[in-house]
Amino acid sequence: TIEDGVNAFFDLYSPQYGAHLIHITADYPLMAQRPSCQGVLFMEQYLTFIQIENRFLLQVDEEDLHHIMLSVSEHYEKIPVNLCQPAVFSALGRVLCGKNPEGVILQDADVERLKGILSVDADHLKEMVHHAMHQLLFAFHTGRKETEYFMSLTDGLAKQIHQAIIDNTLHKLFVVPAKQKKKGHALLSYENRMNDEQYSALSHFLLWCDDAKAKVEKVRQCVGSLSDLLDLLDEGLLDQDECDALIEQMDTSAKEMLLCYVRGKEFLDTPSQMIASALVGCGCTSGNI
Repeated sequence: TIEDGVNAFFDLYSPQYGAHLIHITADYPLMAQRPSCQGVLFMEQYLTFIQIENRFLLQVDEEDLHHIMLSVSEHYEKIPVNLCQPAVFSALGRVLCGKNPEGVILQDADVERLKGILSVDADHLKEMVHHAMHQLLFAFHTGRKETEYFMSLTDGLAKQIHQAIIDNTLHKLFVVPAKQKKKGHALLSYENRMNDEQYSALSHFLLWCDDAKAKVEKVRQCVGSLSDLLDLLDEGLLDQDECDALIEQMDTSAKEMLLCYVRGKEFLDTPSQMIASALVGCGCTSGNI
């Protein structure tokens, strides 16, 4: 959509004949208001804003964004809908819930919690959104231009949230993906243990890998047994942050299984303590899992 609009402009572009006055039909919407200028001046500002939003999206997992957008519209790839705004709302929602914004994905429990957090007067809500955006941009290490752009949007985002609270449509802003991510193993069981060779290979990888995200993804791909997960934690092959990230990405049935396991323990050993901490961190309790 962006490419079509740009190409259409240059089909009409002529520096000798009022290039700054050419009317532009740009169908792809921005998060910011459409630039009020025309011609080449419009195109310059429009593409600057597009680049800023795109740089934000480069820090979002592509598959996470795909599932968020599918919940916005199953046909999002064929219609002119802004890709950045749903991701920004999801990341803001995670900040407001006290979570790391880099994961982007929200759960149903998060949206329910946000209804309570955001049910405040309009002025207080503006302050909350402004502060949350500042935290989000700091976590994403955005540059000066990106920071100025997104901070300039906070009042408008707060107005949308305030209206959504009134209309009881907050779930349309803070989108929970309808389809779970398909990569890796989302389920746990008391069976499906790895054989000794498989476990040894995984242990060796985790021992020497310095990339936390790679370690979490490898465990997602390989581990389908609670017993194997407990062994990895007991051997110190995952730290608390990695355990938190792993469990947060699990589906509801896996989290329920872990919650039942922790509750059934009279004494919480190290693996159980790590699991319990991760479950609390992602808002998994008996009332909201």
